[in-house]
Amino acid sequence: YSPYVIENGGDLPSSLSIRLQNEVKSIISKAAYSMGVINGVVKGDIVINNDKPYIIELATRLSGGYFCTHEIPLNTGVDFIGNAIKIALGEHVNPNDLKSKFNRHICQRYIFPEKGIIKNIRGLNKLKNNPDVKYFNIHVKIGEKIGETISHPSRAGMVITSGTSRENSIDNASKALKMIRITY
Repeated sequence: YSPYVIENGGDLPSSLSIRLQNEVKSIISKAAYSMGVINGVVKGDIVINNDKPYIIELATRLSGGYFCTHEIPLNTGVDFIGNAIKIALGEHVNPNDLKSKFNRHICQRYIFPEKGIIKNIRGLNKLKNNPDVKYFNIHVKIGEKIGETISHPSRAGMVITSGTSRENSIDNASKALKMIRITY
């Protein structure tokens, strides 16, 4: 979709080395502290260049795109939203509630529609009945006119799948996307 930069999902757990993950945590902690965030939520976009992390964006808000609502809980068992609400209300958060209960492989991928007017959307029942599909959402409707993909809202929906490994969860997401048949 060049020249546009459009996210196509993500995979958990991180594939970064422990050393690099610790560097990311360190840079985020320092940046959050510099913003005055001591007990709160930050959302960051990081790039790794020449094996070094760089912050693109750091915001005092929750992450969108189903990351904190679905991906993190499916990956770790941590109720990220519930804990963020407690923090916002000034309630005590038990540090144990922030620790991972497990480390499952999760893959999220977006649906990129073609240009045209949508005539039909099929395959949703296959997604509902697939145990590897943990969540999916379709944003487009029959009769909707689809233009060029130029931004995040251009996406037609997404799937989140699980798997026994990173590769398996990615493969499951690819298979789930192929189940969705949009005709124009």
